[in-house]
Amino acid sequence: MSKIEKGVVKYYTAKEEVRRLFKDPYHSVERIITLQFLKKHLPKRGIILDAGGGTGPYAIELAKQGYRVVLLDLTPKHIEIAHKLIKKERLEDRIKTVVGSITDLRRFKNGTFDAVLCLGATLCHVTKFRSSRKPCVNL
Repeated sequence: MSKIEKGVVKYYTAKEEVRRLFKDPYHSVERIITLQFLKKHLPKRGIILDAGGGTGPYAIELAKQGYRVVLLDLTPKHIEIAHKLIKKERLEDRIKTVVGSITDLRRFKNGTFDAVLCLGATLCHVTKFRSSRKPCVNL
């Protein structure tokens, strides 16, 4: 794990991320609009990678809609919290959780996913991709 990744894990381990999309009307609107956008643009069914998905709010909602989801996050605390929420919602058969970086997706075979999400500030933390070692291009 790089120094930057260690800093990201430290930051998010100390942060209360689980309630971010539910804590106030502004964030609730963000969640609602994002879900509407996803409903419009995602395939009708399939396997979704929620890359950098934190504690899993979108993964859980998509699983409830019938998708199979792989929730990938760098922060072990997020995956721990996600496990509890997934179990509470009885979605263990629809969501797989993985601790890992969005910069190294070699564990997944090409064509595994029907769609990939990378929502929120996830890409703000990327400075290099492992496969190319070239700096990330800001779009």
